[in-house]
Amino acid sequence: AAFLLTAQALAATREIAAVLPLGAVLAGRLLGPRLLAGKTAARQTAGKALRVPLRTALAVVAAGYLAALGYGAAQPAVPAMSEPLATWLVAHGYSHGLAGYWQAGSTTLDAGARVSVSSVGRGPGGRVVPGHWETSTLQYDPSRQYADFVVVKNSGTYSTRWLRGAAERTFGPPRQTYVVGPYTIMSWHANLLTRLGRHRG
Repeated sequence: AAFLLTAQALAATREIAAVLPLGAVLAGRLLGPRLLAGKTAARQTAGKALRVPLRTALAVVAAGYLAALGYGAAQPAVPAMSEPLATWLVAHGYSHGLAGYWQAGSTTLDAGARVSVSSVGRGPGGRVVPGHWETSTLQYDPSRQYADFVVVKNSGTYSTRWLRGAAERTFGPPRQTYVVGPYTIMSWHANLLTRLGRHRG
């Protein structure tokens, strides 16, 4: 209930997906015994009267879910959103770079870890700083990693247009800039991790 009242529930409905099966189990545990076995004759009679309509309703709902599952399974597979970007980065020899939170993890996954992309955020003065959500400090250690590109998502969900200006303020003008679908890849001949800013505090 608390989760449903947060903005996160609206931005990422998948976060509550597990509640559906868990809620069904909880409802079955709490309501099942009451509906199927009353303690008194009156309750048993009322339970019997409810069982037929309830079973019919549940059968209809279950059939609807099965039909929806079958329809979804029959649809052609849709490529992952970051797959074209990951393929381009691999084909052009890039191995480590920076991006907004939503592009970082998905691109690394879609590239099969052949490209590693670490998330960054906006820090003081509009500069690029290490990501602080679901990250490791090892990702930003310049002695372990060499990051030479930044991915900017220009439009659509989870756009990071702000990152273009922040990257130029932090790292200077890029040596090369490429456009791949909704993404702009900015490239430098330097390890960007040595120039990252720091979070306030």
